[in-house]
Amino acid sequence: MELQAIIEKGKDGLYAVRSEAMIGKSYLGGFGESVKEAKEDFLESILEAIEESIAAGVHAPILSEIKVRYKA
Repeated sequence: MELQAIIEKGKDGLYAVRSEAMIGKSYLGGFGESVKEAKEDFLESILEAIEESIAAGVHAPILSEIKVRYKA
């Protein structure tokens, strides 16, 4: 599974990583004071979405099979 993720810098100086993709019923996104922090938070949102999907009995991808392509 490949995800497209967009990196943006807000007017407040914080960074956001967002994707139109969903895992189960969850949208994916992350925030941070740096691009690195925002990417780490984005990956955490992927993990949470996988866990929520599994708990709901919905098919979820395996983390190692997910490739994220970041765009600024």
